[in-house]
Amino acid sequence: MTAFYDADGALDKIQRDIRLAQERAERATQVQGEIALVRGKARSRHGEVAAEVDASGVLTDLQLTDEALEQRPDDLAHSIRDVVREAQRDAGKRAMVIADDAFGAGSTVTAHLRAEFEQRLR
Repeated sequence: MTAFYDADGALDKIQRDIRLAQERAERATQVQGEIALVRGKARSRHGEVAAEVDASGVLTDLQLTDEALEQRPDDLAHSIRDVVREAQRDAGKRAMVIADDAFGAGSTVTAHLRAEFEQRLR
């Protein structure tokens, strides 16, 4: 009679699965740290407004030239919003490159991150 259950093989598979899960968790922690360092940057067409955001899209720096301050308030507000939005897109693209490199473009982790960034930009 042939044995249908290989205890040693099953144990090896479990240990291999645990090792792979630990490696994925370590990689996810590393990727999270890399994404936390991402900064997206953008500048208006004539350079009068420049913005920097973190990976979450939070504004970390805003620079205005004297020329920016000569604009009408509504025009300046519009320029600032546009530049911040472009910086957020830049940050999202940079974060996605990190995720794609780490997990692959088709992975569920990358898809989740991509959906999160797209949701934020709406």
